[in-house]
Amino acid sequence: MMKSYLQWRWLTFAVRGVLALLFGALVLLIPARAAIPVVTVFALYVIVDGIVLLALAPAEHPKTYLLIRSLVSVGTGIIALIIGPGLRFGGLIILLAMWAGAAGLMELAVVFRMRGSATWDPLVAMHALLTIVFGLAIMLAPLTGVVTTALWVGVYALAFGVLLEAAAVRLRHVAHAEKQFVAA
Repeated sequence: MMKSYLQWRWLTFAVRGVLALLFGALVLLIPARAAIPVVTVFALYVIVDGIVLLALAPAEHPKTYLLIRSLVSVGTGIIALIIGPGLRFGGLIILLAMWAGAAGLMELAVVFRMRGSATWDPLVAMHALLTIVFGLAIMLAPLTGVVTTALWVGVYALAFGVLLEAAAVRLRHVAHAEKQFVAA
């Protein structure tokens, strides 16, 4: 059971990290004054992130937090796609902050649940806290403007992607070490 869980965990982090890095780069490359492309890219990212998170979960892993986290992401993405063209900047800020807060809290719940296990990693806690802090920062400073907010989103996504990739590498090493230990 642990073997498939560790394989799922590092693979999920690796795939989501690549997606976050691509999202961050796209947001930074898209002209920040064009809010509709940023909303669309954000919507597609959170939908794919939610689907990947749930799709790569092993059957024996309890999915409560994963399901909630996935539903939050997919639901946020669908809302952003449906009302995206009519979504004003303030609405985008609220939607983004709510997603970040909810997603971060679900990730933090997983971190607390995993505490003390072989798969617990401080990088996982860091990316959960980063997401919560990002949501709070966006919500508390909504008048920064489209350009600044786009930069924040892009930098957050890049930092999030780097943390996910680092966690994936560490978890893969744990999985590999455990595989060698079991084989011995």
